[in-house]
Amino acid sequence: SIFPVFAHSTTDSKSSFIAQPKSCSASAAHRLLGEKWTPTSHALALDLSGASSVRVLRPGARDLGLVSMRLTVKIDAQQRITELTCE
Repeated sequence: SIFPVFAHSTTDSKSSFIAQPKSCSASAAHRLLGEKWTPTSHALALDLSGASSVRVLRPGARDLGLVSMRLTVKIDAQQRITELTCE
């Protein structure tokens, strides 16, 4: 997701559209730690963190790399959220 930003030039009276990406903040979603991972918590994690996508790592899963603006959610065997990070 992106937020529109309108910029005005001092030499042009017309506005121009500049795409500005949102930032990801895992700490903004830390209140979800210990909660069960559900479709509702997925939507809330996206909303709170500002991330453009979410990746869930279950026990034993390998981390396959970084993706800009993605929130990574680690869950335990009971489907509880144990860690949140942005990449």
